Amino acid sequence: MNIGYFSVQPEYDDSYIRWDVLQQQQVVNQTTYFRHVRFTEPLVVKMDGKKRMAVITI
Repeated sequence: MNIGYFSVQPEYDDSYIRWDVLQQQQVVNQTTYFRHVRFTEPLVVKMDGKKRMAVITI
């Protein structure tokens, strides 16, 4: 089905999460283990499974 997934590996300098951006978004639902947020504009997700690279941009 070609469904992509990836994880962030903080031990690499070029692998990070912009927590400040996530914390500024509207919270739709929050529990002990997750927070569902909504962005005002769509996100762009680009993945290259062969090179094992991905980026999410606003």
